[in-house]
Amino acid sequence: MTVYKPIKKLANLAAEISFDLAKNENIDKYFKTTIFNGYSDIPCTFLEVISVNAANIRSTVVADGLITESELTN
Repeated sequence: MTVYKPIKKLANLAAEISFDLAKNENIDKYFKTTIFNGYSDIPCTFLEVISVNAANIRSTVVADGLITESELTN
């Protein structure tokens, strides 16, 4: 088992934040909560994580193009 964060969702969020930063717009709307890093609370958003296993590997990492079917069977 491994944990997977859908790359497209992560990349899209990073791009949206980057564009808003480039346009000097407020990005607070992207951050739903905070996480304490030992010094202060850091704004963050937690994206969905998926536990990848034999039952869903094809519908997750293979479907998203991270590995191919042939790589999976090697």
